[in-house]
Amino acid sequence: MQQAPPRQHQQRAQRQREFNMAKSDASFYRSMHGLRKGGLHDALNIPKDEKIPAERLEKAKNSSNPHVKKMAILANNMKHWG
Repeated sequence: MQQAPPRQHQQRAQRQREFNMAKSDASFYRSMHGLRKGGLHDALNIPKDEKIPAERLEKAKNSSNPHVKKMAILANNMKHWG
């Protein structure tokens, strides 16, 4: 039975995977870097230290404001990333 690599090797492998992803899809990483944290919280008047309730997120996804709608869709998708 093979043992898992030590934590240091796992971290190095994770950094290498992230580096390879950034090289393969640089435009995605540039767009993610430009995001302003808390923009959706500001648009929905929710304090930044609180989570956005699911029903408010659903309403924002159907907003007439295209910018709020895009932020809400991205937030909903990112919720499942990790």
